[in-house]
Amino acid sequence: MTLLFLAPFLSVLLYLPTLNSILFNSTAQAPALWANNASFIDSATSNGVEVRAFLFSQKSSFTIVDETDGKPRSRYSSFACGFYCHNDNCSTFLFGVFIIIDDDYNSNKMQDAQLIWSANRGHPVQENAMVQLSGDGVVALYDSDGTVVWSVATSVRSMALFDSGNLVLLDSHNDITWQSFDHPTDTLVLGQTLSMEERITADASPINSNPGLFYLSIIDGVLNAFAGYGTPIIYFSTNGNQTNLDPFSSKNISFMNGSLSFSDNRVAISLPSGTIAQFIRLESDGHLRHYQWHLGPKSTPIWNASDVLPLDYCDYPSSCGEYGVCSMGQCTCPSEEDTYPFLFRPIDNWQPNQGCTPLVPLSCKEVKDQMLVPLTKNVTYYNFSNYAYAADEEICKGSCLRNCSCKVAFFDHSSAACYITSEVLSMSASGSSSYYSYHNLSAFIKVQTASSSLGFPTKIVISSAISGLFLLLLTLVVVVYYMKKRKREAEEEDAIPQIPGMPRRFSLAELKLATWDFSHKLGAGGFGSVFEGEIGHEKVAVKRLESASQGKEQFLTEVQTLGCIHNVNLVRLIGYCAEKSERLLVYEYMPCGSLDNWIFDKWQSTFLNWNIRHKLVLDVAKGLLYLHEECRQTIAHLDIKPQNILLDDNLDAKLSDFGLAKLIDREHRHVITRMRGTPGYLAPEWMTHVITEKADIYSFGVVVLEILCGRRNLDHTQEEENVHLISVLKDKIKTNKLPEIIDSNIALVELHLKEIIRMIKLAMWCLESDSSRRPTMSVVVKILEGAMDFEADLQDHFFNATPLELTRIGPPTNSSSRQPESLLSGPR
Repeated sequence: MTLLFLAPFLSVLLYLPTLNSILFNSTAQAPALWANNASFIDSATSNGVEVRAFLFSQKSSFTIVDETDGKPRSRYSSFACGFYCHNDNCSTFLFGVFIIIDDDYNSNKMQDAQLIWSANRGHPVQENAMVQLSGDGVVALYDSDGTVVWSVATSVRSMALFDSGNLVLLDSHNDITWQSFDHPTDTLVLGQTLSMEERITADASPINSNPGLFYLSIIDGVLNAFAGYGTPIIYFSTNGNQTNLDPFSSKNISFMNGSLSFSDNRVAISLPSGTIAQFIRLESDGHLRHYQWHLGPKSTPIWNASDVLPLDYCDYPSSCGEYGVCSMGQCTCPSEEDTYPFLFRPIDNWQPNQGCTPLVPLSCKEVKDQMLVPLTKNVTYYNFSNYAYAADEEICKGSCLRNCSCKVAFFDHSSAACYITSEVLSMSASGSSSYYSYHNLSAFIKVQTASSSLGFPTKIVISSAISGLFLLLLTLVVVVYYMKKRKREAEEEDAIPQIPGMPRRFSLAELKLATWDFSHKLGAGGFGSVFEGEIGHEKVAVKRLESASQGKEQFLTEVQTLGCIHNVNLVRLIGYCAEKSERLLVYEYMPCGSLDNWIFDKWQSTFLNWNIRHKLVLDVAKGLLYLHEECRQTIAHLDIKPQNILLDDNLDAKLSDFGLAKLIDREHRHVITRMRGTPGYLAPEWMTHVITEKADIYSFGVVVLEILCGRRNLDHTQEEENVHLISVLKDKIKTNKLPEIIDSNIALVELHLKEIIRMIKLAMWCLESDSSRRPTMSVVVKILEGAMDFEADLQDHFFNATPLELTRIGPPTNSSSRQPESLLSGPR
């Protein structure tokens, strides 16, 4: 795949003298091309950072005192432009500018690199990504699959890295047409200026380079620190008590040695003076930090950091997380102590600064069951960048209750200002904030009242009085029924054996606590609902069967099947619960949900390029291969569909929901069972009720088509002739228009067309109406991994394919399908 993308550029890449001539220069002329590959450009690794650079500024010397012996040492600071990676295995890179330190003027060791600007902070690229400076005046960054990640079209004739760290694009007259200093990310370097039209924005987290919650900008001659995505709050301002400021003379702020200063020479913030090796960065926790390079103990190079803003711990909106209350440096959850003491719980009991979450989630569908609870402890909050005036608290509270997205209302008694927000950042208890202690606020937090477990008043409907005789008879009936029910439930509990090696058996009380009384619903399936939970420090998904009598067989099947098998492409069963009439299964949590939410969603599917889709198909195939051929008994899943394929945070696919699975003895090779499963994914042999694992292979073929075409096999939103995807596929083959059926959201589909059509042919082979003619999953996996090829004649026989194995002769010994002679005899 990568070689296919590189093919148009190989002539440039292989002309190494051209690259070498600019490798250590600060300027490159168009056309030029650089690959994110250590074989083509200069690279270095130090302190967990890998950099690969192709433009270098001039080095500037500075003197630093070595803390080890107190002697001065000479070092050289400069900037480099290229690819930057700061993670464990360096699988993704940012293209940008970084400051580097060297101990030798004549070498480029690129030590202690720190990123100061990046072009693609929200879209890291992979190995073999490209930066192209084209002859037609365009600079573009391509990912390894050819996706355009970033580009500038300004009649560019050259690209230069100035000694200031400013990356610029120049036209044929050497005039600047674009510069990185006009597009800052989260960092300022010495001499850099921030104007009123610009802002620096923190990363989302230390490991997520997407733009985050906090940003710094100038408004009316005042430098403000903001927090929030929608209606932000101001948590720091340089305004203070100054008046009569001229916003036009203070529209810029510059990072000087020793200060951040406005263009009218007012000092906004004082900084420690230092060498040229320094920068300031707004970080993901909202702190603005000043970094200076030092030689620490044992001459260890260190970037020393110090806070810039004159704020205490409780002054930062990130101090105690969402809904948290900061008091004297300690974090707690909000409560109305007298009436409702337990409204919120910590997200992590061991780390209270991670914030809090409501015990009952807010729901816009049940606004009638919402109320605003006042906090008994006075709290302070931050300056509101957008607020309304209200005559009193009740009007302010009413505004919040009428707004579904509002989570908290603040009323400032000193100014009659009402502020409602959908983002609840950390609050500070009175006296804990040195910066906002003047606020006289009342805080009202919205809670969902539809939970008797929280002690909220509920309306009780009392029936009419009945005669004593009828009440006595009714009581006797209930007692008898209850005793019989308890006996039956005890027998059912005993029916589930305690087998060594089986998953953990939980009590119902444990799972109620883990799921916050089943309050966070993730979705629903044929036999129950799935809820989010937490056991220890591990997130889990808990499936609760809603009809124990309907789902008991499926429950036993799933526990016994998943409890004894383990594979990376199967969702891990952590435990189960069988108590009274309750039946629950505890799985590992899959943060990216089910496959159908990705392939059938027009927005989500844009993230699924060809490489990802191929990997998803291969993951599913490997999961089925394990079930069919690598377990002691063949396991037929019998409900393969996108809803039962779950994705982890790496978009690795895993099979789930084994409620319909069947064990097939390898000697008998089939089972007789009633029809069940999902329409659109059922193999033709379900009509005979004689089923083998080949029914899964048919369903797999349908799923492959859905992944490649981006639509459901049965889609009743389509016109009548297009409802059935397989019928549409037949028509496209007959009219020689097969590419029209491929999902248009696959990036650069033309480059992958041959591979996609090859996979469609494989899916068609899996869809053979005669189950004996379908391939085994071992054959499918080999084809997907490139270890086997096959041929298909789409015109003469719609679902006919002949495999040609490339690496070894003969099918696996446990294959039940009669393979074509060309495979049995090997390639000729």
